[in-house]
Amino acid sequence: MFYKKVRDTAYTTLATANALGDPGGIASGCEGMAHMAAQVESAAADPLRAVRLLAAANALRTAIDLPLPPAEHSHYYGQNLTTLRQALGDSAFEEAWAVGQALAVKQVVAEVLASVT
Repeated sequence: MFYKKVRDTAYTTLATANALGDPGGIASGCEGMAHMAAQVESAAADPLRAVRLLAAANALRTAIDLPLPPAEHSHYYGQNLTTLRQALGDSAFEEAWAVGQALAVKQVVAEVLASVT
């Protein structure tokens, strides 16, 4: 139940930001969806997807010069990156990060929005 509420909130954030053309909101929505996919102890975990989404959000934030707020960076972002690197290993993590960094914003948004039913 909790997972569904958080996922739905991240999905709504992403869908709304996309409709409004808000790149900061798109990054935030991707980060929310990545956080859910990063929960490696969950049945819904998808570490590779989580890394790709975090990397895509990072690339977007860099492109629009909108860094992640420090509190979010240390709490969720840093924690997720550490957990994901441990779960995947350095090589798989770096490969997924490179893929995510190269994804076009439209592609990321379309994939995420299509994945939630």
